[in-house]
Amino acid sequence: MLQLNHLVSSLINAKKHSLKYITLKGPLSRLNRQVLNVMVREGFIKKYVFETMKDQKKQTKVFCRFGSDRKNIIKSLVYIGSNHVQSNSSIQALWKKEKGYGIFVLSTSYGVMTDTDARLKNVGGKILLAAA
Repeated sequence: MLQLNHLVSSLINAKKHSLKYITLKGPLSRLNRQVLNVMVREGFIKKYVFETMKDQKKQTKVFCRFGSDRKNIIKSLVYIGSNHVQSNSSIQALWKKEKGYGIFVLSTSYGVMTDTDARLKNVGGKILLAAA
């Protein structure tokens, strides 16, 4: 299974090198698919496609989104979640953090969602990453 930090670092490298897409080898975990769904819904990436190669190995292509100036839409992407540091956040603390600048992706009891969705449902959770 592909780790979430590997997914985020691959997206950061794609931003640095202005790649049209990245290829992730191996199957994605459910958490990674949910994070990619949130990023597609929020407009940070175009889409992602599962492929099976000739030797029956699975890979995923993640297509980056570019603006009118041919630069990547993602300005900054930071992986916050870690096994060593608990980054649980209440809904009140989310109001204070960088209000209006990008999104936080949280893992809550209702699934993976953005900070705005978490505010609407009045739930807190573990902060996985921040994107702007």
